[in-house]
Amino acid sequence: MKLQARAVKHTSIRTMKPTLTVLTALLLAPLAALQSAETLSVPTNSHVIVPHSKEAARNGEASLIELRDGSLLLMYGAHQKSGDWDRGEIRQMRSRDGGKTWSQPETVFSDAKRSLFQISFARMANGDLGLTHTSLANGRDAFKVFRRSTDEGQTWSGPMKISDESHDYTTGPWDKLYVLTSGRVIALLHCNLKPDAKKQGGPLGVYTVYSDDHGKSWSRSPSNDVLHVPDNPFKKPEWGFWEPALVEHAPAKLLMLGRTTTGWLWESRSDDNGTTWSAPVQSTVPNPVAPPVLTRVPGTDTLVLIHNPDVKLSDSWHGGERVALAFRTSQDGGKTWSASTDIYRSPDTKLWVDYPAVRWVKGQLHLVWRHINRANPAIGLGGTSLYHHILPREAFEARTAPKQSAESNARPLRILPLGDSITRGSYLAQKDSKATGLPHPQSGGWRKPLQDKLRATGITFNFVGELSYAAYGRDGTVDPQFDPHHHGLAGFSNTGILKGGIVPTLPDVLASLGVKEIKVPGIVDVLKKHQPDIILLMSGTNGFDAPARDQLIRTIGETSTAHLIVATILPQKVPRAGCEKVDAYNASLPAIVAAQKAAGKRITLVDMHAAITTDDLLPDGVHPNQTGMDKMATAWFAALKASLEGVK
Repeated sequence: MKLQARAVKHTSIRTMKPTLTVLTALLLAPLAALQSAETLSVPTNSHVIVPHSKEAARNGEASLIELRDGSLLLMYGAHQKSGDWDRGEIRQMRSRDGGKTWSQPETVFSDAKRSLFQISFARMANGDLGLTHTSLANGRDAFKVFRRSTDEGQTWSGPMKISDESHDYTTGPWDKLYVLTSGRVIALLHCNLKPDAKKQGGPLGVYTVYSDDHGKSWSRSPSNDVLHVPDNPFKKPEWGFWEPALVEHAPAKLLMLGRTTTGWLWESRSDDNGTTWSAPVQSTVPNPVAPPVLTRVPGTDTLVLIHNPDVKLSDSWHGGERVALAFRTSQDGGKTWSASTDIYRSPDTKLWVDYPAVRWVKGQLHLVWRHINRANPAIGLGGTSLYHHILPREAFEARTAPKQSAESNARPLRILPLGDSITRGSYLAQKDSKATGLPHPQSGGWRKPLQDKLRATGITFNFVGELSYAAYGRDGTVDPQFDPHHHGLAGFSNTGILKGGIVPTLPDVLASLGVKEIKVPGIVDVLKKHQPDIILLMSGTNGFDAPARDQLIRTIGETSTAHLIVATILPQKVPRAGCEKVDAYNASLPAIVAAQKAAGKRITLVDMHAAITTDDLLPDGVHPNQTGMDKMATAWFAALKASLEGVK
């Protein structure tokens, strides 16, 4: 879809030529003077370039670029108070000695009624400088603009709106304007799918805009949709897929990593210069609710990921304290990553570091990040300064991702637990003498002991599926070590799993999600969305429909290359109606498994019926008790572990 770029007006826009007033005193004794009252520890190999003040309490979301004369141009957002919506203006500084000293900050773009921030620079293929930034008034009025400079940043064109009209609130991450090998310019944007004029929140999704004529016109991708992650296991107020980063790891091949509330970065890929994008899937990198940065060591295949490495999803809105910045490297296009190496770790939990801007200059990586004084959490980001740090390229070239072993995949196995209420596994959980689907110590079913076994063996995994309730946890909070996702559709027959539909769901779950019902798609759409490596299927307890089961198995084989591990159903006993049909239903399963194997499909049969006895059932005669669930986990684990050589 081609975007009709429109000029927009910002009041009080000024473009200034900087006077190089060197901040030598600040840099020689940066922190004793500036932060003695805050008693915060600071790194000895970094220096403040913009201290926070009463006039500009929050300084951040910067971008840096090298000019033709070798000097550095830095722009950043300066906010009067701590929030995105608090009025901000864009200021600039210059350095003529590689970042040792900087000119005084000067306002370059401002608007009395809007917040201008989230700046991004790029050197376009025609030699001009390109620049994007956000213009925000409230939760239903925000957009992204583009400007150009033909004189090395001395003057800039007026703002051209490059986000479209599909969403009222569209912003985008800082320092995320890219020029690809082809010369295409690409900007990353994110939008609120349910905007509220009075508050920030989710769900959030990503789309990109790109230009093949140096910013004169722009097109959107995906053209009529957004990249979104629907999972929000800890019910964070701001959630989805947003503030992504991008790197071109080979000509026309792009990797995007984005922030989520799942405890992981999620990735999307493009093989056509960003014209189309794959649906986001969970990456191999654990991550708090914080944005990543991607870059590539010039002249090499080494990708560098910079992020906040500490994850604790139950920890307030941020999912982990941002007391450290770390990097990981990849030699295979981001499929695997090295262990994290700290760039900086604060000795004081009251000092946070985040949102680094990066730029390669003369073989060194320059970083400009936010240092946030959280001695008084009530002021939010109201004590945010800008710091400058330099790393040599050798720091990244020395790190490589570990090779895969027989026991552990560097990329987590994507496991789809597929079935009915026995897969869901919350029938033991009660709260106030009533059944509950909220996180509970007796929820999670056989999935909990199976995850324990996988983790103990060193097998990394990612459970997937449309549902995330009936999770193991306490006091309504998912345990951080438990992956809650599954596709256990209570009450569903084989036909129901094939076609999808409304899932019978406990009222407390619906209330917690703020919905009246939960509807899931059919199996084909589920497989295309979640792209599992392994499927654990046990179905048919509801209805004993063998022909529909066989069709379900064939459909899975036609749609997915995953290894299907299919189990016979459990024994049943009175008072379960139809319990006498179990043996005949199970007896018909080996034939379809053999037929699928003969057709070249990856399929394994597990005799779950033989794994437990009727003594391992609850009084209802159909659901396993805890002993039964433990035995099921053992059977699943043995089959899954044996299949791993076929997955790699």
